[in-house]
Amino acid sequence: MGSVVGVEAPCKPFPRCVQECFERFREVEPLTVIDIGAGRGRFVRWFMSNFDVELYVAIEPYPKSFNYLRGVVATEVPQGDRLVLIRGTWEEVRDVFIHDRFKVVVLWDVAMFMDLTGVHGVSDYTEAIKREVPHWVKMAERYVLFSLHPVKRGLVPKSRFRELYMEFEKYCRVVAKRYLNRVYEVIKK
Repeated sequence: MGSVVGVEAPCKPFPRCVQECFERFREVEPLTVIDIGAGRGRFVRWFMSNFDVELYVAIEPYPKSFNYLRGVVATEVPQGDRLVLIRGTWEEVRDVFIHDRFKVVVLWDVAMFMDLTGVHGVSDYTEAIKREVPHWVKMAERYVLFSLHPVKRGLVPKSRFRELYMEFEKYCRVVAKRYLNRVYEVIKK
């Protein structure tokens, strides 16, 4: 089937649980960030405007959102070569980044659209994402920003969201939480 592409979320206010972690992010500057499913760039704007960002990789598959993001970057975000925009799904670019390390990994309202069944050799979408979680956590030196949102065209039903949150909690501790939004700190081993 492949990831669901062509879904554009309406503009939402910036998540309070992420704003609450402002000082946490400040403590680990300069930041390196990978934003999987960057959408229209609200995290790009926030991080690039408020922090010393050494590298920000923004991945977005939906053409309309990607073009909007490119326009935002061109007019609103100081960037230089610190910002890399990639149009593609996580499955398409995964092998390029899966062994890299970033201080912050952003997976905001995107996992429920991912089809990682082929990557992990399973037929269940939720199980495939659960198998991907340790890889995302390994990519994160400090924080994972994760949110799910119930949508009609998603591949993961809301009844299984808890499984994904619990999977992250095997490797991380919740430092901020609001409804379905989480900021996780990676547990050092």
